[in-house]
Parts: sequence; C-alpha cells; structure tokens
Amino acid sequence: MKQLPLLLIILGCFLQIQAQETPFSRGVNLTNWFQAPNAFQIPFSRYQKSDFEDIKSLGCDVIRLPINLHFMTQAGHDYVLEPLFLQFLDSAVAWAEELDLHLILDNHTFDPAVNTDPNVGEVLTKVWVQMAAHYKNSSDKIYYEVLNEPHGISDVLWGSIQGRVIDSIRTVDKRHTIIVGGSNWNSYRNLQFIPQYSDTNLIYTFHFYDPFIFTHQGASWVGPSMERLSNVPYPTILRGCQRLIRFSQGHGLRMNTTIILAMETKTAWNNGWT
Repeated sequence: MKQLPLLLIILGCFLQIQAQETPFSRGVNLTNWFQAPNAFQIPFSRYQKSDFEDIKSLGCDVIRLPINLHFMTQAGHDYVLEPLFLQFLDSAVAWAEELDLHLILDNHTFDPAVNTDPNVGEVLTKVWVQMAAHYKNSSDKIYYEVLNEPHGISDVLWGSIQGRVIDSIRTVDKRHTIIVGGSNWNSYRNLQFIPQYSDTNLIYTFHFYDPFIFTHQGASWVGPSMERLSNVPYPTILRGCQRLIRFSQGHGLRMNTTIILAMETKTAWNNGWT
C-alpha cells in the first residue's frame, strides 16, 4: 500500500443544520495532489484508483480533496477553469463514485501567511458556479467546500461573501451539499458568528487545534516555527514546562504564552477533555 503523505481523521468536525448527523464519519485528506500551482503541474499519477480502494479498506468512508482551485484557471481575469484540471478531477470523482465513497471538493486556495482578500467573493462565485455546473449530475456524495480556513477577514464580511457563494451555486445546482465555515481559520470559536443561511442543505465545519503547542509541534509553517519542537505529551504536565521554556527562549516565543498553553492543556485534561 502506498504511504499517504498525510493520513488523518478529517480535522474539520462537521455539524449539519438541525443537528443531523453527517453521512460520513472517518476519512483522510489527500494533500499535495491538486494543490499544484496550476493545472499543468498537477502530479496526477501520485494517486490511482487502487489508493482509493486502499483508503476504503482501512474503514474510511470519506476523502477530503484539497484543491488550489483559484489557480486551476486559464490565464486572464475571468477565472475560467482549465479543461485539463477538470479532466483530472473527473477521474477522482469517478473513482469515488465507483467505490461509493464520499468526496469533499475542498477549495484549499490558502496561504497561512496572507490574509483572505476582502474581494475574494469575485473569484469564489466564478469558480464555484463552474464547478457546480460541471458536477451537478454527479453522485450526491460529492460535496462543495467553499473555502478552507479564511482568516484575517471579519466574521461579518466573510459571512456575507459565503452567503453569496451559496446563492451562486444554487443557480446551477440545487442538489449537492455545500460545506461552510467561519472566519478565523474555521475556528470552532467562530461558529457562533456564521449567519443563519436560508439554505438547508449545508454542513457547517469547524477546525479544532487546541492546545496549539501540542497539535502543531514539528510544524514549520507557523510563525515562529515549531519544527524543532517534539515529544510534547497530551496532556502536558507541569514539569514539562521547563522544556517548553527552553524552546520558547530559543525560538522567539514569549515564555508566559508557552506556560499558559501548557497550563491550559493540563486544566483541560483535568476538566474532562479527551
């Protein structure tokens, strides 16, 4: 079996309107596949139908497919989807349908170092109308995730933009479920600020990274980098703070912030977090 570069339970836990259960429960992100700079650099041979079969054999019923969607377009400013991209994606969709897997088409046009453009609604509506028109007749197990982890944009503005995207999709596809989330990296803390959209075929997603120093140990993409931090246990115990203090001193973290994180982890554990 091919070793997946990132095999994990979907980070975004999902809530459906009226507290319904989602139709899937266990899955993986297939990263670094459709996250290429453009359609012509997609390493399509990275995965095959046999990999989807392997994923299903592990007990998974859903695949989340991160896509650098805004860059899967032709040159120019009209954001017309590149036919080669759709050809590649059609294969992945067909494999999921043949194996009766749920497939989330995740718009992962995302740079953690750059705030979400307040004018992002223009490209979102254009690409999603095309995606929805192309896949409107596909299996009900295909899902549209509007945008992964918008950040640096207000809840009010993002909620309005997301609402317009939903409405745009519904002009061509009234059947498929749309996955929506809040601002602030889809944080669970921002679920409360998502508008009550009138559309009833939505799944609300949130991402949970607490305690951050535990979930992101070894991460090179955060600032300051935590790449050299490792072996932080869960729950963090107080005597582990000495190692965290040494790490923070050497990598530009404020010591009090690090200690607070460690204390919060221990407190959370004592209060029954699992």
